[in-house]
Amino acid sequence: MPAVPFLALLLLLPACSSDTPDDSGPSGDVDRDGDGYPAGEDCDDTDPSIHPDTADTCNEVDDDCDGQVDEDPDVVWFPDADDDGFGDPSTGGTVSCSSMAGTVSNGLDCDDADGSVHPGAEDVCDGIDQDCDGIADDDDSAIVDASAEPGGDGSAGAPFQRIQEGLDAGWTCLRVEPGTYAETVWVPGHGARIVGVDGPSVTAIDAGCSGRPMNVVHTGDAVTHVQGVTLAGGCESAGGGLLAVGSVVECENVVLSANQAGSSGGGVYTEGSTIVLAGVTFEGNVAGAYGGAIYADGSTLLLYGVTFTGNQSLKLGGAFMLEGASSMEGTGLVFDANKAYGVAVGFLIGASRAVLTQVDARANVADYSAGFFVQDSGRLVVTNAVFDDNRASIGYSSSVDVYSSQAELRNVTVTRGTGTAAVVVWPNSSFTMRDTIVTAHAGYGVSTQSPLSAFSATYSNVWGNAGGNWYGVYTSAPDATDISADPLFVASGSADPWDDDLHLRAGSPCENTGSGGETDPDGSARDMGAFGGPGGSW
Repeated sequence: MPAVPFLALLLLLPACSSDTPDDSGPSGDVDRDGDGYPAGEDCDDTDPSIHPDTADTCNEVDDDCDGQVDEDPDVVWFPDADDDGFGDPSTGGTVSCSSMAGTVSNGLDCDDADGSVHPGAEDVCDGIDQDCDGIADDDDSAIVDASAEPGGDGSAGAPFQRIQEGLDAGWTCLRVEPGTYAETVWVPGHGARIVGVDGPSVTAIDAGCSGRPMNVVHTGDAVTHVQGVTLAGGCESAGGGLLAVGSVVECENVVLSANQAGSSGGGVYTEGSTIVLAGVTFEGNVAGAYGGAIYADGSTLLLYGVTFTGNQSLKLGGAFMLEGASSMEGTGLVFDANKAYGVAVGFLIGASRAVLTQVDARANVADYSAGFFVQDSGRLVVTNAVFDDNRASIGYSSSVDVYSSQAELRNVTVTRGTGTAAVVVWPNSSFTMRDTIVTAHAGYGVSTQSPLSAFSATYSNVWGNAGGNWYGVYTSAPDATDISADPLFVASGSADPWDDDLHLRAGSPCENTGSGGETDPDGSARDMGAFGGPGGSW
């Protein structure tokens, strides 16, 4: 048989191929992507996910071949108020193919008000579920439960029965379940975090007058963090509730109640330490000598939202005493019905200083000086404060005595106290009063002794004080910016001073008449009194 030419064989090969589509019919009938829709009905016959019977999701493609794009959005946007990249699922979210300001496309945040709480965050020991896995403090923590059987190892199935057991076993994070722990706790040198997971109303360390509930001694820079517990029933010579020497201690959401010290620091005694208090309440603590709630020697104290109620010192400092160049900075402080032989609120001596903002001091009582007394090169700065119905004997003030020291009052309201004067400036002192109201005192408004190192009262209203408005070096307003007129409070003179509302009524002579340079929170000119100036919104 004659050979077939090679070219002729090549021409025959297409006719023998079984892989070539059958184009014998109209091209629109071909379904190249096998999605069940021929090219005549499919707007992209190379992609089986695109055809008339599919959802048009968020991809900037006409998935369902109707000439429109992204008409079936499948992305849910959740608010991200804390800007941590994780959204708040409680809102339900908004379905859209377009992002919106302040939103993210996930709803995985378990606390959208705290940027440190989100999936993947470190779950530190503080009673909070930082990583949003449904378990608080699951990174290297042990459990303590007063109702547990003895001999536990700190696990969920066998908790420690006592806090000290967990510390002695080397744990630095203890999750403390509700209950009363009848013990005195000594924190080891490496510090620790002790967290009452359900708060101080149901979790207490009660020493039963056999020592003090908490001891933190010479731990250096190691931080001891105490949270969500009540420290009660302490009886010691110093530091009835908490002793801190050479240490760093943080207390958050803690109550110190009914502790006693024979000498100093009914609630806390601190020496050479740094103490941070946030959301802490001192109630009913007693010191035989100094500092009914706190006594500090050579220490640094930072206070945020701290309340002192019904504490007592049999000598000086019903709420606190600072000496040895101690320092205190605080904001949001309440002093209610504290008592002392001398100085019902705070006594500063030995070059100590305090800078305090948003202070409310009412119904405090002492034989002398019912508020603050600053002595021996001390310094006190008080901004945005109320002193109402604080009572001292003749010779001292109801709010501030300054002796051989410095004191500054800015946007302060003092009313209804008893004593020689609302403010007494003793010899060799520096005193500044600005944007302040002093009124309705049973004695003088401001008493100034001779000689003064420096004295300044500007943009202030001293009015209606029974003994006279000014006494001593100044017998009338020392500056032309000072006035004497009814401040027109919303409500004052109540049997219970906590029922008084010392905001200014419309038309008050103290409204918009304070010093310049800074405005009130609403942007208007500065008011005199506790609620004026940039810090007056409280």
